[in-house]
Formats: sequence, structure tokens, C-alpha cells
Amino acid sequence: MTIGHPTNLEIVRYLDGELPWWRRRSVQRHVEACWQCRARADEIRQITGDFIRYREKALFPGVPPPPAQWRDLRAALRDAPAFAVRPRRAGWVPALAALAAAALGAAVYYGGRRMETQPRSLPSVKPAAPSSAPPRTSALPRVGATAPVAPPALAVPRPRDQVRIRAALHGVSADLGEPVELRSRNGRWEVAVLGLAPHRLAEIRAALPPGVPVVVEEAPPTLALPGGASAPRQSASDPLPGALVGRLGGQANFERLANRILEESDDMMARAFALRNLDRQLPAALDTESLTIVARIRASHKRAFSMHAARLAELTAPLREATAAPALPAAPQAVDLATAGQRLDRILNAFLAGAPHPRPRSEWPAELAQALGAVQ
Repeated sequence: MTIGHPTNLEIVRYLDGELPWWRRRSVQRHVEACWQCRARADEIRQITGDFIRYREKALFPGVPPPPAQWRDLRAALRDAPAFAVRPRRAGWVPALAALAAAALGAAVYYGGRRMETQPRSLPSVKPAAPSSAPPRTSALPRVGATAPVAPPALAVPRPRDQVRIRAALHGVSADLGEPVELRSRNGRWEVAVLGLAPHRLAEIRAALPPGVPVVVEEAPPTLALPGGASAPRQSASDPLPGALVGRLGGQANFERLANRILEESDDMMARAFALRNLDRQLPAALDTESLTIVARIRASHKRAFSMHAARLAELTAPLREATAAPALPAAPQAVDLATAGQRLDRILNAFLAGAPHPRPRSEWPAELAQALGAVQ
């Protein structure tokens, strides 16, 4: 989601469940709080519902039924005799002989004509003095000769250019989940964007190195069924949220804290997946300068991830205290940040947004402590 209101394409992708899961909640919270975007979402649902009703009541009834049921041909094919393939050599042998005869006749005819056009006597020419220099050969090809043409060399985009473009995108935070893709086409790198606001598109263009094209794509999205996009939410009468609401100072304080926690988790997950994409999309062999740039980008994402993780530990302290969660364990030595962040985000959504979770509710406090400890 870009700065300000989400675009129409983002709302459609949200309704269809096609937004990345770490962005879906941000758009959902904005749509629920903004009457303008909520009206746009309702209009899209209405249009989709009208189309579905038209298809079911007007389009499908007018389609005639098939005249008969399709016959199963598998048994007939299984019992059919094998076809004998007739040899076809007798057809191409005469043709090849005729072609060879025509070529021979043409050679004799044109060869004879060349012999007739030669002069019968040559004028006497005084021989030149012998020279030690090698004979000069003409650079021009003989008339009628075909010079070999080398195939054009395919340009290969340089990995160092890819690193610099990624550094430019990182400088404007365009590597944190927006529909921005760096790809190679026709021997050069290009940046493809989908559904960005004009001011955001201009910001990305200005940050890129000179000569890097930006391709704006408008893929037609698939509309969702009406009412099928919102994530499940727990009701106010649910025992777990109800108990938390009372201990956290009322419904308004609870909702404010829940939004802050979920937004912080969104930002942390964006950093985790940016690190994963950086490791997966960069080539293994890079020069020293490119390796330095990649290390700087990776360190920036890790610092931001650690900052969000520490902030989450601080924000969830009242939640853990209200549910009697155990103390945070020590962080493991080696951990995949994206996997650990997904685990934490899943339990936070179960606590605060009513999302389903595979573990029983009695184990949620301990799971929250374990997941928080893994990202510290």
C-alpha cells in the first residue's frame, strides 16, 4: 500500500485475497477506518455481485444444453488394431533424382557459357620485377560468393548493474513489499511496477540510475465474490479478547494497542522478506564493490528488523502480563528471520484479530513468548 489511500487495484487485490499476507491487514484496517475507501470497496462488491447474478440468471439459462452425452472413446481406442505405416521412399527417390539432374544441367549450361565468353588471345604484358612483398589480396568478396555472417552476440545484463538498481530501490523503500519487480529483458535491466500512485511512481523513477526503464503494468485483476475478503475477527463476547479488554483499560485502548502491534509486525515482516528476496535474487559471483553495497543493504534491513522486534517485545508486555505468559527465552544462534517472523505474526493475529491458529488457546501465551524470543 502506498502513502495515503490504497489504489483501486490494491482494493481489488485485497477483496480477491491476492495481496501479500503482510500487506493485507494494513489495507483492511485502512478500508475499515476510511469511509471513502470503504465506499469504493462496497461499490466493487456490488458490481461483482451484479455480474454474478447476471451470469446465473441471464447468461447461463440462454446457453443450450449439449445434444447428447459425450461418448467414452477409451475402450474403442484400446480395441482398435494398430495402423501399419507404409514406407514412403518410392515418393522422394524420383524427386531427388530429378533435382540432381536439374542441378547438373544448370552447371554444364552456365559453365559452357562462361568458357565461351573468355577471350581467345591475351595481349602480351611485360612481366614485372620480382618483389619480396607478399601478394595483396582484395578485401572485397568475389561476385557470387556468400560471406559467412556471424550471429549477433546476445547482451547479458551485468550483475553489478543489478546491485546498483537494487540499492536505488532500497533507498526509497521500494523493496518492502510493493508491487515493484527488477527483471532483465533484451539484455538490459528494467523495473516493472503495478498499480502504484503517480507520486510514488515519480519517486521511484527519480531514484533509479539514468537509462533504467520503468515499465508500468496494469494487469486486469480477478474480482472477488462479495463479502469474501475480510479476515475472520473475534466477537466482543469471546472470552479471551473480553478478558484482555478489561485488563488493558477498555475497548478503545485494546483496539489502539492491537493496531500498533499488528502494524509493527507488518513492518518487521517486510524487512524479513526483503532479506530473503535479496539472498535469493542476487547472483553468487559479485565484484568487491557490489558485495560492499549488498552488505550495506542487508545490514540496514537487519537493523530495522531488530528494532521492530524489540518494539514488539515492548508493546506486547501488557498482553503477556494479562495472559500470564512465561518470560522470553534466549534467542537461538541461527534462525531464519522470515520463518521466525511468520510464527510471531501468526500468534499475534490469533490473539488480536481472531485468526485461526493450530495450537489450542491454552498454549497461546507460551507460544507468544517463544515466538518473541526467536526474533530478538
